Amino acid sequence: MTGAKADKNISTLRECKFFAQVSAKGLKRAASAGSFVTYKPGEEIVSHQNKTDTVFFLLSGRARVVAYSAAGRAIDYGRIQAGTIFGEFAAVDGRARSASVETVQLARVLRLSAGEFWALLEGEPAFARQLVIHLVAMARSLTERVYEFSTLTVSNRIQAELLRLIRESTSAGGQAILAPPPKHAEIAARVSTHREAVTREFSRLTELGVIERKRHGLIVKDLARLEKMVHEATGE
Repeated sequence: MTGAKADKNISTLRECKFFAQVSAKGLKRAASAGSFVTYKPGEEIVSHQNKTDTVFFLLSGRARVVAYSAAGRAIDYGRIQAGTIFGEFAAVDGRARSASVETVQLARVLRLSAGEFWALLEGEPAFARQLVIHLVAMARSLTERVYEFSTLTVSNRIQAELLRLIRESTSAGGQAILAPPPKHAEIAARVSTHREAVTREFSRLTELGVIERKRHGLIVKDLARLEKMVHEATGE
């Protein structure tokens, strides 16, 4: 690896929250020991039930976590944004992959062996701290989703998922835009329903003036009302 390329890779890692406070020595080791790979949209990075234990860091782009039932039905666990780690479970417990990870858009990924991952954990407190924060956030998110599945109607789950997607994007002035607009089938997979139910709920929200579908994206025109709907359903 040339000096210029190595410096660029180290600079790229610095922009990832997991490496932002890692020592210069740790950064250099991760950049040289790992491999930087670019994936096209729709490519599979991790395969469900695979026995590998490589750890991945999404440096740019987006991906989704998904599993498929025996009948071929997609179970969508959520999106992975740039700056996020994934694949760490297998590196920790040595078990098969719990889900697949597929790119949603062009993505650049750092791949690290389980050994290098553990070296970072044991030698870089800042890295370990970020991993703990990440795992706690995952646990809270899963607890929230279990609660929603146990207590909310399908319509409320769709509203909650829409609000979750908005929180991952940007909003201003009481409005938000999701671009590109989320596919009804993908939302259905995330809240365990069918596409038609999502279409019906989106039509109802449109009639209420909460959302508006445009060619370039889905506009949430009344974010406060959507938040109130979810609050009244969840009590949070």
